[in-house]
Amino acid sequence: MLFVLIVLYVRYSNDIYCKDISKKITTQLAAMRRRGECVSPCVPYGYKKNPKDHSKIIVDETVACNVKQIFVWKLEGYSDKAIADKLNKQGILSPYEYQTSVGVHVSGNFKKSDKAQWGRRCVYNILHNEWYRGTMVQGKQKVLDYRSKERLLLPKEKWTRVEGTHEAIIEPELFDMVQEIMEKETRIAGGKTQVELLSGFLFCGECGRQLTLQPSYKNGKKYNYYTCKDCRDDGRKTKRMSEQKAYKAILNAICKMAEIAVRMETLIDEADSLPEQSREVARLDGQLVQLQEEMDRYVRIKSGLYEDYKAGILSREEYTDYTQMYSTKINSARDAMRNVVEERRRAIANFEEAKWIRLLRSTGT
Repeated sequence: MLFVLIVLYVRYSNDIYCKDISKKITTQLAAMRRRGECVSPCVPYGYKKNPKDHSKIIVDETVACNVKQIFVWKLEGYSDKAIADKLNKQGILSPYEYQTSVGVHVSGNFKKSDKAQWGRRCVYNILHNEWYRGTMVQGKQKVLDYRSKERLLLPKEKWTRVEGTHEAIIEPELFDMVQEIMEKETRIAGGKTQVELLSGFLFCGECGRQLTLQPSYKNGKKYNYYTCKDCRDDGRKTKRMSEQKAYKAILNAICKMAEIAVRMETLIDEADSLPEQSREVARLDGQLVQLQEEMDRYVRIKSGLYEDYKAGILSREEYTDYTQMYSTKINSARDAMRNVVEERRRAIANFEEAKWIRLLRSTGT
């Protein structure tokens, strides 16, 4: 009986001790989050831990340009899936593959193939991640009990947000603009990769509901109209505007704004010195360098496989499998380089044609 009491006392004491330690650690981590210190072992794609202070993060210049491009494509109207497809076509390593390539251990339980690809959910998470605007968001989950690994997702109002803790990859104004776009009606029409130009921006002047694009056919010809669904459902006279009329009205408004813009010499000079096409060409040049380094690495590994096979490190079956795998990787990298070279050629062509600022200046003076 005494022995049983002693065992129960020891267990109770250990339980109290573990509970106290857990509470202290939880309190310390919460304090660090409030101070804007990074307590997570992993950081979002585009950032890395500061080697001098692991509680701070810095921009990973190698891939930060890809994050910027994702936001630019979203502004241009591409869907999350279309953005993921473009990234895969250009051979840009997914966040998982990139982390693995630089020696960071990441769980690969979610992988569905030998090489993790960009997907719609990955792009969606990047576009919604406030870290990219310089705001550190932590404490999204909490452990229910120190004796269990089960985690509870917390509501957004209980997350720890600290602004200005690190350098922003995306300017706050651009980030907020993308959030506003994603909140609008932006369904993609079948067979298209981009939303309709005015999708989510037109509203009914009577009820305030968003207008939807509806086709109408007459004498075998198709006409598109922006229609108010509420007015139509209520039996009232349908409120609608032809697509061409909407474009014309908006174009007229843009022309009026352009007449004002051409007088802003400072803005024009700044735009002339930093053309968007030149930044795109620079980004693609950097991507070519990354792809070349990736392909060179695969070639080196493949060339060393035979030596490992001769030395008995690899079996014949392993040698065959690895040789085939790295041959596939080399071919994929080579195809990606061709795609990037072609896109770079188009970007340079667009750069030569993009003289609209100078044209506006000449017509406005």
